[in-house]
Amino acid sequence: MNARTKLHQKWHRELKQYLMGDLAIDYCESCGTSYGLSIMHATKRRFIENKTDYFRAAIVCLPEHQSYDEATGDEPHGKMAAFVDGLIAKR
Repeated sequence: MNARTKLHQKWHRELKQYLMGDLAIDYCESCGTSYGLSIMHATKRRFIENKTDYFRAAIVCLPEHQSYDEATGDEPHGKMAAFVDGLIAKR
């Protein structure tokens, strides 16, 4: 396990506590369902190297998450970032 993976594991625990504990989010921030929730980052995790970028995330349902993860075409990463940033702004 490399150093970045260890940091991601540590940050994941902190982020989960922040989103689900402190902010009490237990639903998809996009559609409101509570089925199959996951944390969606604004950028792919392999590109995240600092805590600020790691905490740029929202809780979404699996269908929403998969639709952005599997997106193709022009700027799929930009669309994912805009989607997550929009959800964060609504909080």
